[in-house]
Amino acid sequence: MVFVFFLTGIFTGGLFLFIWVFNGGHFYGIQKVHQANSQYKFTNPLLAVDLEQPGFFLQNDGLKGNIESQIAKAQAGGQLKTAAFYFQEMESGRWLSINEDAKYSLGKFLKVPIMIAYFKEAEADPAVLKKMLVYKTQPGAGSTGNQVDLHEGQQYPAEDLIKDMIIDDSDSSAIILFDNIDKNYLNEVYSDLGIGYHEDKTSEDYLTVKFSSLFYRVLYNATYLDAQYSEEALSIINQSDQGTGLARSLPNDVTYAHRNRGAVPMPGSSDTFMETDCGLFYFPGHPYILCGSVTGKGSSFLDNFLAQVGQLVYEDMSEKYKNEN
Repeated sequence: MVFVFFLTGIFTGGLFLFIWVFNGGHFYGIQKVHQANSQYKFTNPLLAVDLEQPGFFLQNDGLKGNIESQIAKAQAGGQLKTAAFYFQEMESGRWLSINEDAKYSLGKFLKVPIMIAYFKEAEADPAVLKKMLVYKTQPGAGSTGNQVDLHEGQQYPAEDLIKDMIIDDSDSSAIILFDNIDKNYLNEVYSDLGIGYHEDKTSEDYLTVKFSSLFYRVLYNATYLDAQYSEEALSIINQSDQGTGLARSLPNDVTYAHRNRGAVPMPGSSDTFMETDCGLFYFPGHPYILCGSVTGKGSSFLDNFLAQVGQLVYEDMSEKYKNEN
């Protein structure tokens, strides 16, 4: 019996050594994501836990193959030009990525970081969310809805404009919030999360699908904002973009908190569009992040394609966890 335990110990130790040596010196490809420019002397705040390449132990090759088949089919038909996706289960770490390094435009405002910056300041001074701001429609600004009822020239607390910025994707509210925030907090959020910061309101922001997932990971884990404001941020996101893109084909009882920018024309093209979508999807007992960016012919096609991928992921999760109560 002692001999058996001895051999088991040698085998287990050898296995872990193999993993360590052939996986870049990290068990299971695990890498901690810290603040990009931490100013702390004695601590190194953790934002998320990531998986280095190659993360062959937890990579979901079956689901990745199914999505790649859908991409190849759509590209062969001439409607889809490019596609990038990132998926990660929040608890188990199972993941996949397709063209994760391809950057896409989020427009002139990264609205989730603006919201995070206000909530970060509110941790020190909750009154910032009650600060009254005059709502004015900004030139060239757009909005996808009118769920948050704001009227021209009226004053509203900053927290109402935050909801309008996220729920209705309002550029007007984003501009007002951007102009009135303490730029030290906004700069801190951009710096901590490793985003290129600029103070003008004309430059486009470009991110990868994997990087976009970081916003949702830090909110889900409450590793950047405290639990109260992380919960509030995801609650607001939950009220936006219902039944679109990646969430369009999901069952009605599935909860999710995602942002779908919708299809926008590509610069210099009249018939090529880009649609981006990213968020948390609360599959029972196994929440996951799914982010996607696609370009192609026709806005309705792109939304349908994202819906197909969202359904593939949900079906994969259903199959994997079908034996759970």
